[in-house]
Amino acid sequence: MAFHMQGGGEPESIGRGKTLTAAKLRNCPTPELEPGDRAAVDTTLAILECGFLAVVADGEVDEDELHAMGECVAAWMGEEVTYEMLEELFERFGDQVVKEGFDARLQAIGKTLSGKAVRDVAFDFACHMAAANGEIVDDEAELLGSIGEALGMTKDEAAARFEAILESYGKPAENR
Repeated sequence: MAFHMQGGGEPESIGRGKTLTAAKLRNCPTPELEPGDRAAVDTTLAILECGFLAVVADGEVDEDELHAMGECVAAWMGEEVTYEMLEELFERFGDQVVKEGFDARLQAIGKTLSGKAVRDVAFDFACHMAAANGEIVDDEAELLGSIGEALGMTKDEAAARFEAILESYGKPAENR
């Protein structure tokens, strides 16, 4: 996968609530899943992949985006997440995109995530990940539209959800 992880002096782990990112992500959705359930694992991975796709849409993963993903994963797991764990996860998702392509991955995610509530969580998570570094580039906005479509949302519904999330960060959609 052709994306670059920026930064170099990262700490070994990302702890829950230990960075400013945690405060920024206070409204980040949390899936309600049963531990140990294979469907729950598949659902969690599909939600994380939505966030990954949003983050890599511009070809780079910056430190804010990496922290945001780590904070959410740590919160969901109830424990710290190492950068190595995130890199392995990103490599897995990246390999799938290279092998299958973005459209095929979006279709697979859409098939894995059943029910409006979990699809909304996945879309909102992707929006939060895209907004984590404080800027939304055209590639990210376009991909978010594709994610929303793959999750069965209308363009208007996806745009409204995205705008609400941007506003929760204090960034009106018209100023992005």
